[in-house]
Amino acid sequence: MKTRKYLIYSLIFILLFAGSFFLTNEITEIIQEKQNSKIKYSLYSTYQAQLETKYGTFIGDLSNNDMVKGEFDFLSNEIYIGSFCNSKLERGKMIFPDVGYYEGDYYDNKRDGSGSFYFNNNDVYIGEWENDSMTEGIYKFSNGNSYEGTFAKNKAKDGTLYIKNNTNKIKYTVTNGIISNKFSVQYNNGDHLYGYFSNNLFNGSVRLTYTDGSSYHGDIVDSKRNGSGSYQWKSGQYYEGNWTDDSMNGYGTYYYKGQYNYPKISGSFKNGVPDGECTYYQDENTSYSTQWTNGQCTKVSE
Repeated sequence: MKTRKYLIYSLIFILLFAGSFFLTNEITEIIQEKQNSKIKYSLYSTYQAQLETKYGTFIGDLSNNDMVKGEFDFLSNEIYIGSFCNSKLERGKMIFPDVGYYEGDYYDNKRDGSGSFYFNNNDVYIGEWENDSMTEGIYKFSNGNSYEGTFAKNKAKDGTLYIKNNTNKIKYTVTNGIISNKFSVQYNNGDHLYGYFSNNLFNGSVRLTYTDGSSYHGDIVDSKRNGSGSYQWKSGQYYEGNWTDDSMNGYGTYYYKGQYNYPKISGSFKNGVPDGECTYYQDENTSYSTQWTNGQCTKVSE
């Protein structure tokens, strides 16, 4: 199933590419100096001051020799436009050549607080930052997939990975950076499935709710109801027992007027209807032995 394969590729991307998010450390760590650095572009057509430093060029407003607002062109080619506090980055936009740009809060010259990163490949991260690292938010992939949750060292930690395809939207649980086989599917027709995914098919115990109000809770194998499970119709009828190939097959009990109410019939089912020997319970004290063929009762005995 392409969905599972694409999911893995998507998460690998966020885990590996996260390391290349940040091309620049805080200003004080820049030690390379270049002379006669050209100004790339300016936020201002006119400006109060131009200040050359060993880290780059500042163009903008000064107050008591502190940078207040303007543009800083780093020698390492990043460009910051925004506000400053005590000559340190406060809130603004940082452009990273060939990667993208960040808009948001800074503390001590590092991304810290609320901010968004817009990548050149059209991926977007929106959320919280601490010490230049993503901590909690939403990472949206350009293909429509997304991850929502917490991050540790710029890697997905605990949250939900959303995968879209042409027919449904699948939600996978991510725990400690590992994709679980636990999932939730919202189909375009309104049906909802919650359970487990393996071998490119839905397998294990699931809960399935249909748009018509009916529901199934039980086992599925290769995306079909197989094993033990219960089904409740919108009208109230209820069946619990064995299933094969999406149909009631084997031993089970069918309740005509709701779960665990009388009357009910217990016995052999085939292709969704009683077939073979069954016991019909009229009430708690009255029962009959019956014989069925393809859903038709052919014999009744006390």
